[in-house]
Amino acid sequence: MQLTLRVDIDNPLPSYTRALSFDVGDGDGTVHAAKVYQHDSSGTGWDPSPIATLTDVGCTGIGRLTMQGSSCGSSWLSLDNFGANLSDGDALIDAFYKRGRQVKIELFADAAATTRLATIVKRVDGVPPKAAALATVPWLELDATTKHALVEYDGSSASFTASWAGNASVTAKDITFCLAGNCSGDTRAAHEDVDGKRGAASSKVLTLNPVPAGAATFKEIALYGRDREQMGVSSNYVSCGGATSCN
Repeated sequence: MQLTLRVDIDNPLPSYTRALSFDVGDGDGTVHAAKVYQHDSSGTGWDPSPIATLTDVGCTGIGRLTMQGSSCGSSWLSLDNFGANLSDGDALIDAFYKRGRQVKIELFADAAATTRLATIVKRVDGVPPKAAALATVPWLELDATTKHALVEYDGSSASFTASWAGNASVTAKDITFCLAGNCSGDTRAAHEDVDGKRGAASSKVLTLNPVPAGAATFKEIALYGRDREQMGVSSNYVSCGGATSCN
């Protein structure tokens, strides 16, 4: 689950997204499609319609299947239509809480999913909360000094120090400084693992390459951690010079 919050405007409204990751490898080249199913309402059988379908159509040779409708290599099933309607994912989340967290994964030898190779049952490690509870999630939070520094940071130095508050529920795992929303390639200016300890405030000195072109350009610090149920929790803090939109 992910929080995105502007730090360069007054009274910003947070946005939230939730997703599940189904990462299906294809290292030996025999698996070309997969379907993921939830339990049915009885909790013992399986729904006939998959909640996720993955294939290697147009994405062969990358070593993992791709979520249907996503860019090559993506394993993420969005529960919120990329934030447009947070209620869209609530029914699926309800089903995990009421029917159990197991999923059935069918693996196929062809992209059309007609020749089944194997069926595997796995447990989903962490399930996001329903939309109404997202505001009360114990998100990892940058301290006020770091938020202000992010707004003012113009790239004149390659060094940026990020500090965040202690969190009794979520342990920080890594931190990323991004120069664009997709945060890939050259726009991922810095990424560092964090030896976080639950409940303790911490900080990290980041060395950026490249650096922002100026204070008004897009800048984002993404703090990633895991809660006690191993649910991934990402807090993204964004600045872009006070523009109407940072997209």
